[in-house]
Amino acid sequence: SLLEQCITASYETIDRDLVLEYIGTAGDSFFINLTDSIIDGKVDEALVLIDKIIREGKDTKQIIKDLLGHYRNLLIAKFVENAEDLINMSTENLGNIKEQSDRIKLAELNQAIILLSDMVNKSRYSTQPRILLETAVINMATLDITARDVEKTKINNVPKKKVVTKSEVKHPENKELDATWESIVELASKESSSFRTLVGRSCKLTELTEKELKLLVINPNRIGYVEKDRSLIKKSAEEVLDRTINLIIIKDDKKEKVNVNEAENIAEAFRNSLNIDLAIK
Repeated sequence: SLLEQCITASYETIDRDLVLEYIGTAGDSFFINLTDSIIDGKVDEALVLIDKIIREGKDTKQIIKDLLGHYRNLLIAKFVENAEDLINMSTENLGNIKEQSDRIKLAELNQAIILLSDMVNKSRYSTQPRILLETAVINMATLDITARDVEKTKINNVPKKKVVTKSEVKHPENKELDATWESIVELASKESSSFRTLVGRSCKLTELTEKELKLLVINPNRIGYVEKDRSLIKKSAEEVLDRTINLIIIKDDKKEKVNVNEAENIAEAFRNSLNIDLAIK
């Protein structure tokens, strides 16, 4: 057993480092540093950390499992105020976990956990688990990176109302439309915490008249969420504009076709380079 192996190897005490050595995985600090690189989108740093730990003889399959466990801890820390009872680690590392949890969005956490769970299953039968680990980390580090950069540079003091006067022209400047949509998103987000992620970043205000507001869904995968929040969008828009409007939601069919082609190209690349068969739905 693992305990017997540790007793045989240690003449005095059995500590955490000894147990980790026999398991073939890394310590908490490695996963904290790796996750920092992923959150910051620093792919090069993340890959260097993986290379270093594997050169030390650590088990790649175990690292994938423990990285999944680390992201589980991040999820726990996001919802449980006193996470000490559910996360077994030192006080210092637990503080790092809580800090990381505050920096990563819930949607990105969920997608990372789903991705890592899939990689754990695939690694059981893979002869190249390192490629699976590196692929997962690259995908996690580049996940929604555009939205992440926008969030970093966003001005916090957005006015509650960006007034578009009733004497406005039929096609205002794009900047005015963007500012109006941002004000609507800001107001709606107070009622729904997921509105900005699921709806706000998936739509673009394309036309605003005296009685009509046209909203283009630029992410076809989110059309269901947009339709679900139709009443919230209309309510928030009318409060921002201070008048009654007719909301028209338009689906970007052209972009959907482009996204399907891009997805097929990515799937083909995975099949050719990693021998992984991805199904496009």
